[in-house]
Amino acid sequence: MSYTKTLTFKADDLGTAATFMLIFDKASEGSYDKFPVAWKVVKFGASAQAQGPYHTTVTFSSQSLLNTGFQPVLRAYITNEYTEGQIVKGQISTPIIWEQDLSSLENDTAWGLKCDPYTGQFSIARA
Repeated sequence: MSYTKTLTFKADDLGTAATFMLIFDKASEGSYDKFPVAWKVVKFGASAQAQGPYHTTVTFSSQSLLNTGFQPVLRAYITNEYTEGQIVKGQISTPIIWEQDLSSLENDTAWGLKCDPYTGQFSIARA
C-alpha cells in the first residue's frame, strides 16, 4: 500500500535556538546493514532566545519503498551534530524527543515543538 504523509512542525517563542533533525533510524536498536541518513535538518530560531513563530513542513511518500521491508518510523532529535543528507554511523548523542510510525498517521498532521524553560528538555505533541 502506498501513501503520502505531510507533517508540519511548529514552534512559537521556543525560548532557545534548536537544530531539529528527522531521521528514519529504527534499526539503531540492533545492528545496521546500512547506516541511516539525516533526512531533514532544520534550525528553529536564529538567536539564543528564538522568539516568534518557526515551522517546517516535510512530505514522505512510501511509493518507492514498497516491498523493501523498510519501516517508516520517523524519529526526531535536537542536535547540531549532523547536516541534512549526512550518514549517521554512530549512536546519536541526544535523546529521541519524538517517534512516530508514519503508516499509522493521517495524511496531514501538525506537531508542536516546545522547550521546557526550567529543564531545557524538548518535546513534541500533536498541535
